[in-house]
Amino acid sequence: MKNSVIFYKKPALRYLDAMPVGNGHLGAMVCGGTATEKINLNDDTLWSGFPRPNYIDNAYDRFTVRLRKKILEEGDYYAAEDLADRLQGHYNESYISAGELLIDFDGIEEVCDYIRGLDMRNGVAFTSFSAGGTNFKREVFASAPDKVIVVHLTSDKKASATVSLDSMIRHTNSCTPDGISLCGRAPRHIEAEYLEYTSSCREAIVYDEVWERQKGLRFECHARAVSDGACEYKDGKIFITDAKDTTIYLFIATNFNPDVFSKGHTVEDYCFPDMDITSVAEKVLDDALTMGYEKILSRHISDMNEYFDRVDFAPEYDKALDELPTDERKKKYSESGKDAGFEKQLFDFGRYLLYSCSRPGTQAANLQGIWCWQMRPAWSCNYTININTQMNYWGVEIANMPECHLPLMDFLNDISYTGKDTASGHYNARGFCAHHNVDMWRSTIPVGEGETNCMWSIFPTGGLWLSLHVWDHYLFTEDVEFLKKYYHILKGSALFAIDMMCDMGGGVLGICPATVPEHRYKKPDGTVFAVGAGSTFDYELVTELFDYTKTAASLVGDDDADFIAEMENVIKHIPPIPVDSKGEISDWQFECEPSPYLWLDKLYGLYPGFCLTQMGDNVLAAAKKTLDVNDQTTNSFGNCWYSGAWSRIGRADKAYEKLEYHFKHGTFDSLLGLNTSYPESVFQIDSNLGIVAAVGEMLIHSTPSKIILLPALPQAWQEGNVKGLRTRCGCAVCVEWEKGMLKKAIITSEKDRIITVSNGVDGKEKKITLAAGVAVEVDSCDFE
Repeated sequence: MKNSVIFYKKPALRYLDAMPVGNGHLGAMVCGGTATEKINLNDDTLWSGFPRPNYIDNAYDRFTVRLRKKILEEGDYYAAEDLADRLQGHYNESYISAGELLIDFDGIEEVCDYIRGLDMRNGVAFTSFSAGGTNFKREVFASAPDKVIVVHLTSDKKASATVSLDSMIRHTNSCTPDGISLCGRAPRHIEAEYLEYTSSCREAIVYDEVWERQKGLRFECHARAVSDGACEYKDGKIFITDAKDTTIYLFIATNFNPDVFSKGHTVEDYCFPDMDITSVAEKVLDDALTMGYEKILSRHISDMNEYFDRVDFAPEYDKALDELPTDERKKKYSESGKDAGFEKQLFDFGRYLLYSCSRPGTQAANLQGIWCWQMRPAWSCNYTININTQMNYWGVEIANMPECHLPLMDFLNDISYTGKDTASGHYNARGFCAHHNVDMWRSTIPVGEGETNCMWSIFPTGGLWLSLHVWDHYLFTEDVEFLKKYYHILKGSALFAIDMMCDMGGGVLGICPATVPEHRYKKPDGTVFAVGAGSTFDYELVTELFDYTKTAASLVGDDDADFIAEMENVIKHIPPIPVDSKGEISDWQFECEPSPYLWLDKLYGLYPGFCLTQMGDNVLAAAKKTLDVNDQTTNSFGNCWYSGAWSRIGRADKAYEKLEYHFKHGTFDSLLGLNTSYPESVFQIDSNLGIVAAVGEMLIHSTPSKIILLPALPQAWQEGNVKGLRTRCGCAVCVEWEKGMLKKAIITSEKDRIITVSNGVDGKEKKITLAAGVAVEVDSCDFE
C-alpha cells in the first residue's frame, strides 16, 4: 500500500471507526460493511434550533456594573461570580446527523479477502471482499466540483441490493420518479448532552407540533441510482437486481439562509421558508447524471490531488510498514514509537480532514468537522472558542491551504454582527464579542442559564482571540484586498477591548470580567473563583491585537486618528508581563489552581502568539521556565499546544516528546482524534488538526521578516525533506536534511523582498534577496 492509504482488515462496527469523506458541505462516514453497508450523512448547515437574542435585558446595569464593583472595589469574588452567573443565557444548539444511507445486499454470508480503507490523496473510501464466489468492490467519495456524494458498487457477477435512507430526525420517506428522498425538519431545540452530567436535564429533544408555527430547519436528502441491472422504486427504497455496476448519487440540502447574520435580517429570516429544496436537489443530481461517474470521479480526484500534493512531508522510514493494516501499525507504533511513516500519515490525515470539511463557502470546521453521527453529540458539536476552534486552523496557513481558512473568516464576519448585541447589552461596549461557545446561529452570549460554572462560560475575549486569525491569514498571503474586506473584525475586537478596560489601580487598566478558560483563580487565603480582572492571558491577547490592528489600519487606509489614540492610551496602561520570584510568568492578579485542563494560558504569547518572544530576554527566559515547570501530557488536543510551544524555543526533544505521546494516545484506531476528558472518549477534530500545526512548527518557523529552517527537528526524523510549506513573509519553502542537519532549502517569494534566513539547527543566519517567483537555493554552507 501507499503511505497515503490507511486500511483495515475488518468492517467498522461503529461510526467512530468508519472512514470520513467530505466536500466541505457534505460529509459521510463509511463503515465498509459486507451484507449491509452503513454510511452516515451530514450537511454542514444542519443544526437544531434557530437564532435567539444575544443579550439579556439590562444586563449591564443589573449585573455587570455591580460585578465590577464587587471585584475592583470590594474584593468580593464570590458575590461577583454570582452576578456573572446571571449574565449566562441559553445553551448552544447542536450540530446533528442528517441520517444514513443503508445498502442491504442479498446472499452475502461467508466473506474472505476483506479490506477497507481510505485513499487520502484521492479522497476515496473503499471496500473489497469476496463472498459466495463473487468479488465485490465499493468506492465512496464526496465531490466538491460536482456537489454530490457518490457510492460506486461493482461485482464480477450479478448481485442484488436494496437502498434506503433513514434518520434519527423526524422524517418521511418517499419515491421520486427516478430515485428516493428523505424529508425532515430539525428539532427546534436539543439540550446539550453534558447537561446529563451537570444538572437535571429537561426534555432533551424538542419539536414543534403545530406545522404553521414550527421552528427548525427543513432538510432533504435525495438519492438516485444508475445501474446495469434493474432498478425499482417503491416504499421509499431502491431495489436493484442482477447488477454488476451501480452508482448511487446523493445530495443533501437545508433551507438555511447564509446571509441572515450579515445582511440586517431579523432572526425570523434564518431560513427560506418557501424554498423548494427538491428542485435544488434535482438540479444537482440531473447535472451529476449528465456528467457521469467516470468524469465526476476524475474531477474529484484532480481536486483532491491538488490539495494533497501541495505539501509533502517525507521523513525517512521503513516502507515495509506501509503494508501493515493501520490498526496494527498504530498498535506497533504505540509499543515501539519508531515509525516516522505513521507520523507522516497522521500529519496527512489532519490535512485531509481540514480541506475535506472547510472549503470556501462552507461553514467553518466545528468540534467534529462535518462528521457527526449523533443527535446529542459531545459539547453539542459546537464551536468552542476557548481554544478548540482556534486550534482547528493553527496549521491551515503553514500547510498551504489558505482558502480553507476563509470559512472561519466568514464565521467571524457573522459574529461581528451578532456579537454587537452582547458587547453592548452585557458590557456597554462598542465593537463585538463572543464567549466560550458559539453555534451555527452565531450565539455570542455566555451559555449556561445561570447553572454553568463561569470557567466554561464567561470568556468575553474569545472573539478577540479568534479575530487574530484575520491578521495571520494576511501575513501568509499578503492579500491587501482580503485585509480590507475583514479589517472591520480587527477593529471591532479592538474597540471592544478598549471599552472593557477598567481601572485596576496604580495606573493599570485591565479587562473585567476576565477568566482563564477552564481554570479557577486561587487567592492566598484559599478562596477559589473563576471570574476576576486583568488576566495575563488577556494582556497578551490585547497587546497583539492592538499591534496588528494599528498596522492593518495603515495598510487599508483607516485614518481614524481617535481610534489609534485610544489603543495607544490603553497600551500605556497595560502592565509589564509579571515574572515572579521563581523566575516564572505569573497571572497578573491571582494564580490559577492546578487543573486537568492543559491550558497554556500565560504562554499564549509564546505559541500560538508571538508577543512573549519580543519582550526581551528576561520575559523569554521566564516563558521557557514556565513551560518547563508546567509541562504535562494528556490524551487530547493539549499535547499539540505544548509541542508548538516547545518548538518555538527550539526544544526539539520536548516538542517531539509531546507529539509522539499524542501519536500514541491521541487518536482512535480510525485515526480520528480523541478527547478522554469526558465520561467516555469522544471524537474531537482539533486532536487531528493540531498535529498539522505542531509538525509544521517543528519544520518551519516564520515571522514577517524571518524564516527559521528546522527550528525543532527531532532525532526521530534524521533524514528527510518537506515541500510546499508556507511562511508569514509570503514565501513557499522546501527543506531537505541529512543526519539531523540542514542540507538545503529552496525558497520562493511571491514578491521582491529581503529576508533573514536562519539555520534552526545551529542558529546561524544570513540575509537573502528574493525576486518575485524566482526560487533561491540555500544550503548549509551558506551559513558558515
